[in-house]
Amino acid sequence: MKNLIMIILIFTVSTFATNKTMALTSASASIEAIGFSSENQPYEDFITLNLSQLGGCTLDSGKILLRFKRSTDYSKGYSIALAAYMANKPIRVWVDESDVDSQGRCYIQLLRI
Repeated sequence: MKNLIMIILIFTVSTFATNKTMALTSASASIEAIGFSSENQPYEDFITLNLSQLGGCTLDSGKILLRFKRSTDYSKGYSIALAAYMANKPIRVWVDESDVDSQGRCYIQLLRI
């Protein structure tokens, strides 16, 4: 009985981890704009990608606008985005379509040059 419970628990955890990983949507694109707002502003730092679609992420003026979540250590991701923008290099970005701001804009989960 104990072994059966362990097998069910392991299967449940692995299924949850698999489903969470599968929720990420990714795309490669160049950064069209990058923005910063001070801590006392209600807006979060963002990048605008030269894409017209990325899963269910909301468009801003016909382009994908992604946010950096302030509640995390976003400075590393922002630095990577700034370096790619300055070097005119494309990036690969991953988003979780269920993690959005009040306007439906996706938050960046992973970022790679």
